[in-house]
Amino acid sequence: RSDVGKKAAASHTAALAGSYEVFEAFCKQRGVFLAYDVDELFDLCQVLALQPKLPRGNRVGIVTTSGGAGVSIADMCSDLSLEVPELSDETKSSLSEIVPEFGSVLNPVDVTAQVTTRVLLPGPDADKYKTCLRLVAEDKNVDGLIIMITMMEGQRAVKAGNDIVDISERIDKPILVTWVAGSLGEPGYRVLREKGIPLFDSPTKCVKALKALVDYKGNLSLADT
Repeated sequence: RSDVGKKAAASHTAALAGSYEVFEAFCKQRGVFLAYDVDELFDLCQVLALQPKLPRGNRVGIVTTSGGAGVSIADMCSDLSLEVPELSDETKSSLSEIVPEFGSVLNPVDVTAQVTTRVLLPGPDADKYKTCLRLVAEDKNVDGLIIMITMMEGQRAVKAGNDIVDISERIDKPILVTWVAGSLGEPGYRVLREKGIPLFDSPTKCVKALKALVDYKGNLSLADT
């Protein structure tokens, strides 16, 4: 893109580098994705390879245990022209029976850590987190779901991971997960990896990946016309 980059390309490939703006416009016209760096290239490959379910539109449901993180993800969605819609009254009413008062049943949905800390307890509390995920994923105003996991490890993370896998298998919408501070050695992390759930170590990467699915769906629609 830069002058120094063009010089490097010329010396490396013995080819001239043209206008990046022209190249970018051509790629957009042809439905070609452009990755900013190698990390983003791998992220785009991951989501396109692992997530066969494509969003019907650009409306994103967000579920997190951190209100601040949810706001941050909503801002990123707005920056990339992804809509964060209001959930239906029915969904909000059902969520309000589970989510503590200091959380939020608006979109982004902040279930709070209180809900996830109970996933290993016997009785109905064990499935409250899973129920929240299902309600948001099934909402008629949502085309795709982003789940953010924070401060979760061990068997609690395994249970949450299995809950996400189960919802993903039941819902015909893409579900992406951003796991902050997760690691390949974390059992819950491995659950999602082994089941092919697109998993990202930062919210930014996750939002960009969902945007790629939305754009890919749009490209397919154009190809059909």
